[in-house]
Amino acid sequence: MLHRSHHGMKWIITPEFAALLAPVLDSEGELVKRSGTTVTRHRVAGRVFYVKCYHHGVHPLAPIKYSVRAPKSRREWRRAVQLLAHGVPVVPHLAHGEQWVWRGLLKSVLITEGPSGYAPLAEAANLQAPELQHAFGRFVRQLHELGVLQPDFHPHNLLYSPHDRMFCLMDLDKVRLSRGLNKECRAENLAMLQAWTLITPSFHDGYGALPEPAAEIARRAAAVRRRYQAGWARRCLRHAHEIEVVRVGDLRWLVRRTAHTSRLNEVLARPDATSAGNNYIIERREFSFHAARRAYRRAFYQELLGDTGLRPVAVGEKRWLGLCVCDYFVAERLESRQPRRKDIQ
Repeated sequence: MLHRSHHGMKWIITPEFAALLAPVLDSEGELVKRSGTTVTRHRVAGRVFYVKCYHHGVHPLAPIKYSVRAPKSRREWRRAVQLLAHGVPVVPHLAHGEQWVWRGLLKSVLITEGPSGYAPLAEAANLQAPELQHAFGRFVRQLHELGVLQPDFHPHNLLYSPHDRMFCLMDLDKVRLSRGLNKECRAENLAMLQAWTLITPSFHDGYGALPEPAAEIARRAAAVRRRYQAGWARRCLRHAHEIEVVRVGDLRWLVRRTAHTSRLNEVLARPDATSAGNNYIIERREFSFHAARRAYRRAFYQELLGDTGLRPVAVGEKRWLGLCVCDYFVAERLESRQPRRKDIQ
C-alpha cells in the first residue's frame, strides 16, 4: 500500500490506483446518493469509480469521537482486506483518505471500483429466474460456511454478474467475521435477506439444508420487515434525499420530493382555502406539539405496509418564539383506490 497526501487528506492507496487518484478526485462526478454520506460516480480511463464521502464535521462535536473510534470508511477498508484474505468476493477497494483538524476527523473518503459486468442485484431483470436464485443460494451458503455475516443483507448491497452468475459484496462496514455461524445466526441472516429480497425454492436448493424450516424463516422475515419499516417511518422526515424544505409566507414546509408538483404548491400557498383540497386531505391543528409530524409518520408507515389509499406529501409548521402554534398535515388521496370507511366519515 502507498501513502500519499492530496486535497489536504492523508491517503492509503493500492499501487495500481496511484496514478488515477488525482484524476478521479478532480473529475466531475455524477451524484448517486446524498444523505449523511455523499456517493458520486466517476468515469475515468474507461473505468467506473465510486467515491463515498463521510462528512463528520456536520455536527460540532462529532469529529471528536473518532479519536477513540474508527470511522465507517476505515472499518470498511480494513474489512475488505480481511474478506479478500478469506476468499470472499468484494468490490475492489482502491483508496481510503482522512482529513484531520484540531477538533478531530472532519471528513473521510473511500474509493471503490464498479466491477465490469456487475450491477446491483436489485436491478436484475428477473429475480425469480431459477438459475439466478440457485447461484444466489450457493453464494449465501459460501458466506455462512466462511463465517461471514452481513447484518444489512439487502439487494442494494450485492452486485450480480448475469454472464458469470457470480456475486460480490459492497458496503462492508457492518460485515462480521467469525470462526463459525450457528443455526440461529444463519436463520436470522436468511430472514434478514428474505425481508428485502424475493426468495424462491431454487434459492433453497442452492443453499442446501436450511437451519430452520422455510416457513419459519418466512415468519421471521415478516417480523424483520415490520420492525425496519416502523423505524424507517420514525425517521422519514429526516432524510434530506427524500424531504425538502419549502418556505411559504410564515409557514415552513417539509415536502416529499417525489410528490412535489405545481398542484401541491397551490395547496401549500393556501392551506386554509376550501378549494385547495380537491384531491388532498388537509388537517390543521393549533398548539398541537407536532401532531402533523406524527400523522405523517403514521400515514407513511401504512403506505409501507401496502395501504396505498393515502400518500403523505407535506407537513407545515408556523412557529412563534420557537413554539409550534399551528401545523398542517397534507396527504394525497389516491384515485385508484376505493375510499375506506374512515375516509368517508
